[in-house]
Amino acid sequence: MLNIAHRGFTQKFPGNTVEAFEAAIGLGADALECDVQETADGRFVVFHDEEIDDKRLGELSASQIGDITLEGGYRVPMLEEVLALCRHRIGMVLEVKRLRSLDGLVRILRAEADPEEVGLGSFDEGLMLELSRLAPEFRRGIIVESPPEDPVAMLKSCGCQVLGVPFPYADDRLVKAVHQAGCLVFLWGFREPGQIKGALGLEIDGIVSDFPDVVKDELARRG
Repeated sequence: MLNIAHRGFTQKFPGNTVEAFEAAIGLGADALECDVQETADGRFVVFHDEEIDDKRLGELSASQIGDITLEGGYRVPMLEEVLALCRHRIGMVLEVKRLRSLDGLVRILRAEADPEEVGLGSFDEGLMLELSRLAPEFRRGIIVESPPEDPVAMLKSCGCQVLGVPFPYADDRLVKAVHQAGCLVFLWGFREPGQIKGALGLEIDGIVSDFPDVVKDELARRG
């Protein structure tokens, strides 16, 4: 079971920052999850929200975003910087958000990322289907907000091998169906550390949470 730090180790640092990613590496998480968006000039940054500094991120250039200082003195990292930071040190799950140029993203991934270490995910089925064509060497996951009626059909329709399901909606039947299709189940959406123990009772393949320290301790306790 993979222990995946949601946007890095956010209990110590703001999410999607170099500091949060370094903390996740130091903690010993198996992987980290981060958000990827495209700038107005076709570069890629690691940031979650649609707006930054009261401006739409997609309307700003990479240099403009680089000049912004976030609360606490943190900054928005470029995708290449984060890939270099994590390469051969920790796995990565890139949640692909608002993009115009998937070709540009794939070029960076092929130049800077190891497909054995980096996976791609999104809530957008069409986007994941396109990535399955453009970057078949990278493992791909579709993220859902509620369990699909037919999870296996959904995975096949968008060319994905991983289903990302919110914790409250996962059950043994869903996990078994996905596993029988040769695919994986990751859980996300944990609101409190106490929910981690319940999730570990399922035969899932990964936990994406803000509590990677709790997951680590609980997995160690269970041997």
